[in-house]
Amino acid sequence: MVKKLEKVLIVDDEECHKELIRHTIKKFGCTYNEASNVDECRNHLNLSEYDLLIIDNHMPAETNRGRNQGVEFIETIKTTKMYPHMTIILYSSSPDACNRAKELGVKSIEKDAMELRYYLQEHYLPNTQ
Repeated sequence: MVKKLEKVLIVDDEECHKELIRHTIKKFGCTYNEASNVDECRNHLNLSEYDLLIIDNHMPAETNRGRNQGVEFIETIKTTKMYPHMTIILYSSSPDACNRAKELGVKSIEKDAMELRYYLQEHYLPNTQ
């Protein structure tokens, strides 16, 4: 089943990961925005609606110390019922983060941006290379 995407938010602090995802997203013919941390992500979400949020787990938040903010931010979104119609995909190399995301009802990719690219192509744009 192909899902139609109109607006996507990509959240990752690694430019090479964003580039890989961006390259795939462009094939969908949708618009997208990018954020480098949870605080930028929150700002984008407050300004616009998105069909899909793609978020890396391992990244900083400007207002918090430490990393691994992705799944914590998703937990906030899910427990406060913010953005109920937005699909969220977390990608992470942490099995714990992926398990927590699954508990929250979020699709998680337990690997990296390349594995995410394959998932997106399969579920949103079949038969592409």
